[in-house]
Formats: sequence, C-alpha cells, structure tokens
Amino acid sequence: MPTLPVFRAAGAKSNGTTGATTIAAPAGLATGDLEIMFGHTIVAATLSITTVGGSAWTLMAGTPFSLTGAGKLYCWWRIRQAGDSDPALTPSSDHVLGVRIAYQAGTFDPSNPIGEEAASNENVSDGTYSFAPGTTTPTDNCMVIGLGTSGLDSNTAQIPVMANTSLTSLLSLFNYQTTSGGGGGFGASQGVKATAGTTGTFTTTYTSASTKLLYSIVIHGLPDATWIPKIVVM
Repeated sequence: MPTLPVFRAAGAKSNGTTGATTIAAPAGLATGDLEIMFGHTIVAATLSITTVGGSAWTLMAGTPFSLTGAGKLYCWWRIRQAGDSDPALTPSSDHVLGVRIAYQAGTFDPSNPIGEEAASNENVSDGTYSFAPGTTTPTDNCMVIGLGTSGLDSNTAQIPVMANTSLTSLLSLFNYQTTSGGGGGFGASQGVKATAGTTGTFTTTYTSASTKLLYSIVIHGLPDATWIPKIVVM
C-alpha cells in the first residue's frame, strides 16, 4: 500500500500590491519536499514568478482561472532542490496574496506527485460552499485538497475547515484574506482518501457572502517498493 503523504506546514500569509512579494516558506521546509504555491489577484491582473530561486515551478492544470467577485487563482508546484530559495510573485496590477504549503519528502510519489486537478466556480454571492470535483484517486492513501476563494476586501479569515464524507482526518491548511489593493483571499482543507475511489464533495460555510472559485487536487502517496524475490538454484 502506498505511503500516505504527510503535510509539513503552510507558510505565513504573504501579500502586497504591485511590487514583487516574497512568498514565505513553510516551517521546517527541507530538500526533497513537495512545495505547492497558491496565488490570488484580481480578475484583470496576471501573476508572474520573479524569483524562482533554483528549480522551476510547474503551473497546475486548470489554472489560472477567474470569476468576477471571486478573483483569479494560480497554483504551482515543485519538488524542492538543494539551493532553492523563496520565490516572489508580482501582479500586473492591484494586489497579490500568496501562500506555500509543503509535504514531507519520502511520503509522496516523487515521479508523479500531483494529479486529478478540477476547477469550477460558483457565480452566486452567498456563504455556501459546495464542490464535488468529480475526480477519483488513482491508488489507496492519497491526500485530497479542496480550495475556495473569496472576493471580500478584509483581513478576516472567511473559509473555515471543510467537511467531506468521502474523506477522513479533515484539516484546514490555510485561511487567508487581504485588504491589499481590491482585497480577497482563499482557504483550503485536506482529507485522507485511504481507499482508491471518488473524492466526494467538499462543503463549508463562509463567514461572509462571496462568489467563489473552486479547486481540488490529489497528492499521490509514495508507491510500494518493487520486491523481486531471489531464486536459489539447488
């Protein structure tokens, strides 16, 4: 059975206006860890990585995407290499909000760490979040992430831990808002999918009404080592 990916930490909230904003590292980040970086800005803006610091970042499938009132979401990943430093995100206008999270080396599949991305939106301004990604985990012991955005111009966290009856051990990964520029934010939760199957439906209730971007990804567990029996000729 694959090893379950182990969440290391989320970095502190990193936000700014039109200049380059360094995105804080998660505590304990180590060489070989899987890093995931999320960036939020206004619909009309773009985000660029101005400081790669070594190994490149890969943009995740389905991003960036946007919705009026919910902002624009970018997601990237990389496996941390020796000598890597902190990246910076630069918005073309208005603001950026960024966060990096990490999973411990040796607990995820290094050859295929991420997959089953799903993106959608809810073009209704209310406090109800409900997202069924419609994806299936490829193996046992995967970690599934659900994320939502908020367009609220506030520093008050808006997106508490999510529920999902198809997953166990639900945990809030981050829940950040900003008043930089036009403001906005995002929050994400993860849950364990112990047996391969559908990723279920993420639900939560926002603190304040907003339209929403909805996103989900699967972190693949470290596969079993291939065991080849030794044949002894008598």
